[in-house]
Amino acid sequence: MPGAAFLHCIEQHKGKGGETMLADGFKAAAILKENHPEKYRLLSTKGAYFKDIGDDFIKFNSIAHHPPFVHDARGQMMKVNWNHFTRDSYFDVDIDQVEEFYDAMRSYDDILNSPACHIRYKMEPGDMVTTKNLRVLHGRSELEGGVSGRHLQCGYVDWDEIRSTMRVTREKLRVAAQQ
Repeated sequence: MPGAAFLHCIEQHKGKGGETMLADGFKAAAILKENHPEKYRLLSTKGAYFKDIGDDFIKFNSIAHHPPFVHDARGQMMKVNWNHFTRDSYFDVDIDQVEEFYDAMRSYDDILNSPACHIRYKMEPGDMVTTKNLRVLHGRSELEGGVSGRHLQCGYVDWDEIRSTMRVTREKLRVAAQQ
């Protein structure tokens, strides 16, 4: 999963709705852990499958398998895998845990959508929002008043590419300053 997301507003919905919604996935996970530790454990230890197949500028067929919450060796949250559009219906849970897994996902989703964990911002043409894609989840509110021309152009970049560019740029600036 790419580490940074860039959301560029080209055209905005003319009616009510269409706000960009940004949610802190780590904060929502911490609230779930505090209030429902067993649900947190399920989402941290049981895997789900994610599929994203289609055409953009190129054909793609991405399939991944991991738990919704991923931690490092010290137990610190590293990333949240949460996308209803790409999550498949296959989970690594025993048949008697399927309902518990869905209940844990529903509880987490409710926390994400609570005012304590997300903000709404109606972007204007030309606006760009950049997020840490492994932590911040993005979506939009319902479009009211019919369909209109809302268009966000999204791009994603891995952090290793961003850090590499930063190191190369710093070195160029250091060399230029010495000349």
